Amino acid sequence: LARIEMQQIPVFRDSNLDEVQIDGLMDLMHRCEYIPHGDDETIFHAGDKIDAALYFVREGIVTLATNKGEDSRTIEAGDYFGEASMLKDQNRDGTKHFVVRSPRTAVAHGPRTIIDVLYLEECRSVVDTTILGLGNAPNALDHASITMSDIKRHSLLGAGKFGQVWLASIQRSNTNTVPTRNVVALKVQSKYHVIESGEAGRVVSERNILTTLKSPFLLQLFHSFQDEDLLYMITSVAQGGELDSLIPDDGMCKFHAKFYS
Repeated sequence: LARIEMQQIPVFRDSNLDEVQIDGLMDLMHRCEYIPHGDDETIFHAGDKIDAALYFVREGIVTLATNKGEDSRTIEAGDYFGEASMLKDQNRDGTKHFVVRSPRTAVAHGPRTIIDVLYLEECRSVVDTTILGLGNAPNALDHASITMSDIKRHSLLGAGKFGQVWLASIQRSNTNTVPTRNVVALKVQSKYHVIESGEAGRVVSERNILTTLKSPFLLQLFHSFQDEDLLYMITSVAQGGELDSLIPDDGMCKFHAKFYS
Protein backbone atom coordinates (compact mmCIF):
# COMPACT_ATOMS: atom_id res chain seq x y z
CA LEU A 1 0.00 0.00 0.00
CA ALA A 2 1.59 3.26 -1.14
CA ARG A 3 2.00 6.07 1.38
CA ILE A 4 -0.27 8.42 -0.59
CA GLU A 5 -3.08 5.83 -0.57
CA MET A 6 -2.66 5.34 3.16
CA GLN A 7 -2.89 9.08 3.75
CA GLN A 8 -6.21 9.26 1.88
CA ILE A 9 -7.97 6.81 4.21
CA PRO A 10 -10.36 9.05 6.20
CA VAL A 11 -9.33 7.89 9.69
CA PHE A 12 -5.70 8.83 8.93
CA ARG A 13 -6.38 11.75 6.59
CA ASP A 14 -8.48 13.44 9.29
CA SER A 15 -5.85 12.88 11.98
CA ASN A 16 -3.15 15.21 10.64
CA LEU A 17 -0.51 12.45 10.57
CA ASP A 18 2.87 13.23 9.06
CA GLU A 19 4.87 11.02 6.69
CA VAL A 20 6.97 9.54 9.50
CA GLN A 21 3.84 8.36 11.31
CA ILE A 22 2.29 6.98 8.10
CA ASP A 23 5.50 5.08 7.34
CA GLY A 24 5.51 3.75 10.91
CA LEU A 25 1.96 2.44 10.51
CA MET A 26 2.85 0.76 7.22
CA ASP A 27 5.74 -1.03 8.93
CA LEU A 28 3.29 -2.49 11.49
CA MET A 29 1.16 -4.33 8.93
CA HIS A 30 0.89 -8.12 9.11
CA ARG A 31 0.72 -9.98 5.79
CA CYS A 32 -1.94 -12.74 5.63
CA GLU A 33 -2.38 -15.04 2.64
CA TYR A 34 -5.46 -17.14 1.94
CA ILE A 35 -5.39 -19.97 -0.61
CA PRO A 36 -8.78 -21.71 -0.41
CA HIS A 37 -8.97 -25.48 -0.79
CA GLY A 38 -12.27 -24.90 -2.57
CA ASP A 39 -13.70 -21.71 -4.05
CA ASP A 40 -13.63 -19.61 -0.85
CA GLU A 41 -12.14 -19.38 2.62
CA THR A 42 -13.77 -17.71 5.62
CA ILE A 43 -11.53 -15.18 7.36
CA PHE A 44 -13.91 -14.69 10.29
CA HIS A 45 -17.62 -15.19 10.96
CA ALA A 46 -20.24 -12.67 12.03
CA GLY A 47 -20.27 -12.72 15.82
CA ASP A 48 -16.64 -13.85 16.15
CA LYS A 49 -14.48 -11.96 18.63
CA ILE A 50 -11.54 -10.41 16.79
CA ASP A 51 -8.82 -7.90 17.66
CA ALA A 52 -9.62 -4.31 16.63
CA ALA A 53 -7.89 -3.93 13.27
CA LEU A 54 -7.98 -2.39 9.81
CA TYR A 55 -7.77 -4.79 6.84
CA PHE A 56 -6.23 -3.89 3.47
CA VAL A 57 -6.95 -6.18 0.52
CA ARG A 58 -3.77 -6.34 -1.56
CA GLU A 59 -4.75 -9.12 -3.94
CA GLY A 60 -7.97 -11.01 -4.59
CA ILE A 61 -11.53 -10.29 -3.43
CA VAL A 62 -13.21 -10.30 0.00
CA THR A 63 -16.96 -10.21 0.59
CA LEU A 64 -18.58 -8.98 3.81
CA ALA A 65 -22.13 -9.98 4.78
CA THR A 66 -24.29 -10.39 7.87
CA ASN A 67 -25.55 -13.80 8.96
CA LYS A 68 -28.77 -13.15 7.03
CA GLY A 69 -26.84 -12.21 3.90
CA GLU A 70 -27.94 -8.57 4.15
CA ASP A 71 -25.82 -5.50 3.53
CA SER A 72 -23.29 -7.43 1.45
CA ARG A 73 -20.12 -5.64 0.36
CA THR A 74 -17.38 -6.63 -2.05
CA ILE A 75 -13.87 -5.45 -1.19
CA GLU A 76 -11.45 -5.62 -4.12
CA ALA A 77 -7.68 -5.22 -4.29
CA GLY A 78 -6.66 -1.71 -3.21
CA ASP A 79 -9.65 -1.27 -0.89
CA TYR A 80 -9.99 -1.83 2.87
CA PHE A 81 -12.48 -2.60 5.65
CA GLY A 82 -12.66 -2.40 9.44
CA GLU A 83 -11.97 1.34 9.69
CA ALA A 84 -14.42 1.79 12.58
CA SER A 85 -12.17 -0.38 14.77
CA MET A 86 -9.45 2.26 14.57
CA LEU A 87 -11.71 4.70 16.48
CA LYS A 88 -12.12 2.51 19.58
CA ASP A 89 -9.55 4.52 21.58
CA GLN A 90 -11.43 7.82 21.19
CA ASN A 91 -12.31 9.41 24.56
CA ARG A 92 -10.33 6.69 26.37
CA ASP A 93 -6.80 6.42 27.74
CA GLY A 94 -5.54 4.29 24.85
CA THR A 95 -4.39 1.30 26.93
CA LYS A 96 -7.26 -1.19 26.73
CA HIS A 97 -6.91 -4.36 24.67
CA PHE A 98 -9.93 -4.19 22.38
CA VAL A 99 -11.60 -7.35 21.16
CA VAL A 100 -14.63 -6.53 19.01
CA ARG A 101 -17.47 -8.75 17.89
CA SER A 102 -17.55 -8.76 14.10
CA PRO A 103 -20.90 -7.65 12.64
CA ARG A 104 -20.18 -9.45 9.35
CA THR A 105 -18.65 -12.59 7.92
CA ALA A 106 -15.55 -11.98 5.81
CA VAL A 107 -14.85 -14.46 3.01
CA ALA A 108 -11.81 -14.59 0.72
CA HIS A 109 -12.59 -15.61 -2.88
CA GLY A 110 -10.53 -16.87 -5.77
CA PRO A 111 -7.34 -18.84 -5.95
CA ARG A 112 -5.34 -16.41 -3.79
CA THR A 113 -6.15 -13.48 -1.49
CA ILE A 114 -3.55 -11.33 0.28
CA ILE A 115 -4.55 -9.02 3.14
CA ASP A 116 -2.43 -6.66 5.23
CA VAL A 117 -3.74 -6.29 8.80
CA LEU A 118 -3.07 -3.23 10.97
CA TYR A 119 -3.90 -3.79 14.65
CA LEU A 120 -5.10 -0.84 16.73
CA GLU A 121 -3.10 -1.91 19.76
CA GLU A 122 0.17 -1.89 17.81
CA CYS A 123 -0.64 1.52 16.28
CA ARG A 124 -0.25 3.06 19.75
CA SER A 125 3.52 2.76 19.43
CA VAL A 126 3.46 5.15 16.45
CA VAL A 127 0.52 7.55 16.87
CA ASP A 128 -1.78 8.85 19.60
CA THR A 129 -4.75 6.60 18.86
CA THR A 130 -7.03 8.53 21.22
CA ILE A 131 -7.30 11.32 18.63
CA LEU A 132 -7.49 9.27 15.40
CA GLY A 133 -10.17 10.69 13.15
CA LEU A 134 -10.59 13.90 15.14
CA GLY A 135 -9.26 16.49 12.72
CA ASN A 136 -6.45 18.72 13.98
CA ALA A 137 -6.59 17.44 17.55
CA PRO A 138 -2.81 16.73 17.68
CA ASN A 139 -2.18 20.45 17.41
CA ALA A 140 -4.49 21.50 20.26
CA LEU A 141 -1.60 21.83 22.71
CA ASP A 142 -0.02 24.46 20.45
CA HIS A 143 -2.65 26.86 21.83
CA ALA A 144 -1.86 26.32 25.51
CA SER A 145 0.08 29.56 25.95
CA ILE A 146 -2.29 31.88 24.07
CA THR A 147 -3.07 35.25 25.67
CA MET A 148 -5.42 38.03 24.59
CA SER A 149 -2.52 39.85 22.93
CA ASP A 150 -2.26 36.91 20.46
CA ILE A 151 -5.93 37.10 19.42
CA LYS A 152 -7.41 39.32 16.74
CA ARG A 153 -11.21 39.59 16.63
CA HIS A 154 -12.79 39.79 13.16
CA SER A 155 -16.57 39.56 13.36
CA LEU A 156 -19.30 38.80 15.85
CA LEU A 157 -20.77 35.32 15.35
CA GLY A 158 -23.40 35.53 18.06
CA ALA A 159 -24.39 37.09 21.37
CA GLY A 160 -26.23 35.65 24.32
CA LYS A 161 -27.30 36.40 27.87
CA PHE A 162 -23.78 36.12 29.31
CA GLY A 163 -21.48 37.21 26.51
CA GLN A 164 -20.42 36.97 22.88
CA VAL A 165 -18.79 34.60 20.40
CA TRP A 166 -16.32 36.08 17.93
CA LEU A 167 -14.67 34.81 14.79
CA ALA A 168 -10.99 35.35 15.59
CA SER A 169 -7.49 34.38 14.56
CA ILE A 170 -4.26 33.63 16.40
CA GLN A 171 -1.47 36.01 15.48
CA ARG A 172 1.90 35.38 17.07
CA SER A 173 4.92 37.40 16.02
CA ASN A 174 7.24 36.61 18.92
CA THR A 175 7.36 32.81 18.79
CA ASN A 176 8.42 30.03 16.47
CA THR A 177 5.43 27.89 17.49
CA VAL A 178 2.67 28.84 15.04
CA PRO A 179 -0.63 26.97 15.44
CA THR A 180 -1.70 25.18 12.29
CA ARG A 181 -5.32 26.25 12.83
CA ASN A 182 -5.22 30.05 12.91
CA VAL A 183 -8.97 30.65 12.61
CA VAL A 184 -10.81 30.04 15.90
CA ALA A 185 -13.95 30.99 17.77
CA LEU A 186 -13.48 33.17 20.85
CA LYS A 187 -16.22 32.87 23.48
CA VAL A 188 -16.25 35.75 25.98
CA GLN A 189 -18.46 35.59 29.07
CA SER A 190 -19.01 38.07 31.87
CA LYS A 191 -18.11 36.68 35.29
CA TYR A 192 -20.60 39.00 36.96
CA HIS A 193 -23.57 37.85 34.85
CA VAL A 194 -22.59 34.15 35.09
CA ILE A 195 -22.41 34.28 38.90
CA GLU A 196 -25.45 36.56 39.26
CA SER A 197 -27.62 34.13 37.30
CA GLY A 198 -26.34 31.08 39.18
CA GLU A 199 -24.84 29.54 36.02
CA ALA A 200 -21.23 29.22 37.23
CA GLY A 201 -21.59 25.45 37.64
CA ARG A 202 -22.90 25.07 34.09
CA VAL A 203 -19.99 27.07 32.66
CA VAL A 204 -17.46 24.93 34.54
CA SER A 205 -19.24 21.75 33.37
CA GLU A 206 -19.15 22.95 29.76
CA ARG A 207 -15.42 23.52 29.95
CA ASN A 208 -14.81 20.13 31.61
CA ILE A 209 -16.90 18.31 29.00
CA LEU A 210 -15.11 19.95 26.08
CA THR A 211 -11.75 19.21 27.70
CA THR A 212 -12.58 15.54 28.28
CA LEU A 213 -14.55 14.51 25.20
CA LYS A 214 -13.31 14.37 21.63
CA SER A 215 -15.84 14.03 18.85
CA PRO A 216 -16.31 15.43 15.33
CA PHE A 217 -19.76 16.58 16.53
CA LEU A 218 -18.44 18.65 19.46
CA LEU A 219 -16.49 21.87 19.40
CA GLN A 220 -12.80 21.31 20.09
CA LEU A 221 -11.58 23.35 23.07
CA PHE A 222 -8.05 24.64 22.45
CA HIS A 223 -7.57 26.80 25.51
CA SER A 224 -9.44 28.66 28.27
CA PHE A 225 -8.34 31.49 30.53
CA GLN A 226 -9.73 34.46 32.44
CA ASP A 227 -9.02 37.97 33.63
CA GLU A 228 -10.59 40.01 36.43
CA ASP A 229 -13.94 40.47 34.67
CA LEU A 230 -14.25 37.96 31.84
CA LEU A 231 -13.98 34.25 30.99
CA TYR A 232 -12.50 33.21 27.64
CA MET A 233 -12.72 29.96 25.70
CA ILE A 234 -10.95 29.38 22.38
CA THR A 235 -12.62 26.66 20.30
CA SER A 236 -12.87 25.39 16.77
CA VAL A 237 -15.28 27.23 14.48
CA ALA A 238 -18.65 25.65 13.64
CA GLN A 239 -20.17 27.69 10.82
CA GLY A 240 -23.30 25.56 10.45
CA GLY A 241 -25.04 26.74 13.61
CA GLU A 242 -26.42 24.54 16.37
CA LEU A 243 -27.65 20.97 16.04
CA ASP A 244 -30.91 22.02 17.69
CA SER A 245 -31.71 24.14 14.63
CA LEU A 246 -31.55 21.04 12.38
CA ILE A 247 -34.04 18.99 14.37
CA PRO A 248 -37.53 19.05 12.79
CA ASP A 249 -40.61 19.82 14.88
CA ASP A 250 -41.64 16.14 14.83
CA GLY A 251 -38.20 15.00 16.03
CA MET A 252 -35.18 13.40 14.44
CA CYS A 253 -35.37 9.96 12.85
CA LYS A 254 -33.51 7.06 14.47
CA PHE A 255 -30.89 6.89 11.69
CA HIS A 256 -29.91 10.58 12.03
CA ALA A 257 -29.98 10.40 15.84
CA LYS A 258 -27.49 7.51 15.75
CA PHE A 259 -25.29 9.42 13.31
CA TYR A 260 -25.01 12.54 15.51
CA SER A 261 -24.56 10.53 18.73
